Amino acid sequence: YNRQMIDATSTVASTTTITTNTVENVVVESETVSTETTISDANTSTSCQTTTYSEWSSCSKTCGDGGIQFRYRSNSDTPVETRPCSEDLNACEEQCVPEFSSSFELTIIADDLDSPRDLAFHPTPGVHLGLYSEGRIFNPAEGEELWVVNGNNHSVSIIASLGTEYQTTISRRDRGYYHYMNNVTALSFNTVKDSQRQVDQDSLNYFAVCNDNLNDYVGTKEPNYFMGPTLYDTDTTSTNKQGKKNTVNRIGENCSGN
Repeated sequence: YNRQMIDATSTVASTTTITTNTVENVVVESETVSTETTISDANTSTSCQTTTYSEWSSCSKTCGDGGIQFRYRSNSDTPVETRPCSEDLNACEEQCVPEFSSSFELTIIADDLDSPRDLAFHPTPGVHLGLYSEGRIFNPAEGEELWVVNGNNHSVSIIASLGTEYQTTISRRDRGYYHYMNNVTALSFNTVKDSQRQVDQDSLNYFAVCNDNLNDYVGTKEPNYFMGPTLYDTDTTSTNKQGKKNTVNRIGENCSGN
């Protein structure tokens, strides 16, 4: 951070006096020389004083109601002032477009989702669930695998074998969901194959989520605004990643290779 020096202006005055001397009846006139030096800091003496307000900004809207203008000043307890726009704006033109084009067919592929916010297809179906998980049989060779994030219950729903007779849904949630998946809103997979990275550093099949919260631990703590995206590796079937997993079973054991 920047620290400001206190404004300072000091004057140093010095006076040199040459006294009158009489040498062999020759009089030397006395001379007094005064010099005044002003030392000023780089900051001006008025830098801490409240400045006048700037001009009002343009309206925040170009049409319709509800626009505001603002102006600002420095070194004030009220640095910004706002007001409704001073001019009357024309009504905004309606810009309606068909939601799904002129015609569409709606098919429900899954229900019981809790405020779904985003979805993405897994790049390698079966790498997470395998053929058997939580006492259930899965068929990764049949259909695609759709992952959906749910905002209300802070979880991910996995719809396996999408659109086939084997379609089924299973849920995943971070044990620390109150921080890492709190009101999750977005989901994205790394689908880049053959990255030439070492196996334990390759992020293929990883996914990241973003959340919409103030890090208040689902309303149980004071917000501290410390939040960001969370990265997960979905690969539970590769034995060469043993010990590097973030996926555990119900009793906290590593799922890798099982």
